[in-house]
Amino acid sequence: MVDFERMKAAGRVKFVACRAGISWGYTDKWFSRNWAELRRVDLPRLAYHVLYFAEDPQKQADHFLRLVNPQKGEKLVLDLELDHGLGKAKITATTRKVIEAIERSVGSRPIIYSRAMWLDSYVDQEQLPVDIELWLAQYLYAKAYPAFTEEHPGPPRLPRRLKNWKIQQTGEKGNGAAVNVGSYYCDYDRFNGDEAALMAWFGRGTTDKTLEDRVSALETRVTLLEQMTR
Repeated sequence: MVDFERMKAAGRVKFVACRAGISWGYTDKWFSRNWAELRRVDLPRLAYHVLYFAEDPQKQADHFLRLVNPQKGEKLVLDLELDHGLGKAKITATTRKVIEAIERSVGSRPIIYSRAMWLDSYVDQEQLPVDIELWLAQYLYAKAYPAFTEEHPGPPRLPRRLKNWKIQQTGEKGNGAAVNVGSYYCDYDRFNGDEAALMAWFGRGTTDKTLEDRVSALETRVTLLEQMTR
């Protein structure tokens, strides 16, 4: 179980992504709890949905939106990585229809999570909006357990046509305990920009804090770090 309150107070993690569901019928058992906690502590957040390209696009979009019930500033992501032996035309058509269904419902497009090589192999990129935002996975070669693997330094390799990348998933064998995650390993991600750009992307303006607020926040972080190292 993830302690999002401690995660936010420690200050290392600036945004979090969690899986909502798969296809049109599966719900991640931890999503409801994780999403509610992320909203409570108000960490910038993304929810992602794993597409099954042989299944009904509208039903998948409806299932995803029903689970998330997205609010202002929350990002929706379509996970594209399981081809299930299907061809480029079918994968592209389903992806496009789900993108369109979500955009009709919430007024903005979802982000695409994938890898450059996968998109080049399985998606007709000419059929998707050229400026659609991307979350691209590219890691370093994993070390053997129990070692943690350093993050890929970036930037990620880009697909042939789609270039608007916002996040790189830099590793899948990061230290979970270092970011208050219960699992031994944890995926790490980096935003393509500084913290101000990240906050703006999530629709959050920067506000000037008083000296008292800054001192209080620092004291809270120090206390939590001391507790974690005992």
